[in-house]
Amino acid sequence: MSQFWRLLFPLILSGFLPAQVRINEFMASNTKAFPDIIDFEDYPDWIELHNPNLVDASLDGFFLSDDPASPFKWPIPAGAVVPAGGYLLFMADGNDAGLGESHPRGYWPWRDFTTERYHTNFGLSAEGEAVVLTQTTGSASTTLVAAGSTWAYLDDGSDQSTQWRARKFDDSGWASGPADFGYGDDPVTEVSYGGDEDNKYITTYFRHKFNVTDPSLYQNLSLALQADDGAVVYLNGAEIVRDNMPTGMITSITTAVRSIGGSEADFLNYAVPVAGLLTGENVLAVEIHQRRVDSSDIRFDLSLDASYYTGVVTVDTISYPSQVTDVSYGRDAASPTIWKQFAESTPGSANTSAEVTNLRLASSEVSIAPQAGFYASDQTISLSTTGGEIYYTLDGSNPSTSTTLYTEPFAISATTIIRARVFEAGKVPGPI
Repeated sequence: MSQFWRLLFPLILSGFLPAQVRINEFMASNTKAFPDIIDFEDYPDWIELHNPNLVDASLDGFFLSDDPASPFKWPIPAGAVVPAGGYLLFMADGNDAGLGESHPRGYWPWRDFTTERYHTNFGLSAEGEAVVLTQTTGSASTTLVAAGSTWAYLDDGSDQSTQWRARKFDDSGWASGPADFGYGDDPVTEVSYGGDEDNKYITTYFRHKFNVTDPSLYQNLSLALQADDGAVVYLNGAEIVRDNMPTGMITSITTAVRSIGGSEADFLNYAVPVAGLLTGENVLAVEIHQRRVDSSDIRFDLSLDASYYTGVVTVDTISYPSQVTDVSYGRDAASPTIWKQFAESTPGSANTSAEVTNLRLASSEVSIAPQAGFYASDQTISLSTTGGEIYYTLDGSNPSTSTTLYTEPFAISATTIIRARVFEAGKVPGPI
């Protein structure tokens, strides 16, 4: 139970391998037990990893997930380390952030903040699911769109607005041919610049369709672009690359930022979000822009590769039943093959608190006398319950078995926030 007293005085007084990193503890329903007061200011689900080894353990190439069928759901950021004999905590709150990232706070005077913890892109279900820790053992790549592929193209100098970028756009009336495209540099497919060599078309449009059976197999996309002068690339209607083009809206008369000279045959490489891929037909749409209407040449080609993991090891996994709010689930510190419900969670440290053996029974509630209110003098506080031990705090923090054990009434002489809780062996801790 929690109560608030304001004293008014005269004159207005106011299953794992022993030597590897393992899942050690987690909480799937956190409402009071462990607030995230550092980063996103909420009560997140969380996952704790433990390294029982005598040397630090790098988590490069490791992933966390809540679904055994989707083991690569959240890649642990590069550089994460579980110290020797230590613990590392991950907030399972869906915020998808690593250390040192800037995020808006949303209220004055703190306009933004820098993250100090890891935050996964998923949360945990209190109804029961799984926590999965995996590590990749190798990677390879495959080509989705090869350089020299056949593209549909439109080279009539028209303004296609934005509809042409859409995946479902009908380009059956466009010409087609193999890359590379251009004029002035002996391209494979020559495109038109119009009837006036001193007033050439600024923009030429290209589209290419390709199929993907299962996008979830791919982890990263790499796009190589050959463009003279500038280009904007779209995947299924969403912009993914802008090269040598100004910011803001792009139209058919938008010119490139600068002319491309001797490096016009070079391919520039870009990392592309894999989330843009769809199952089935996908479409790349590209618009090539000239710097000047009297440009001597134009050039375009593109390739798209996808990387995937060739092997994965399940480092640790736990399928768990329905969870009780503010009760953690973790390994017994002395016998870590045994999982237990803990009355007091210990994120970031060993699981040494009392076990909850009966999740259907909660400890008793604390009665506090006198009731919260405004008083003009010192007050003597009495706490009582029908069973168990009472622990309390006077600083507004949540009581635990490491805070003060109530043994007798105590006095307060100033405004005080008293929080008290009953702990009974084998039961869920009582309400605060």
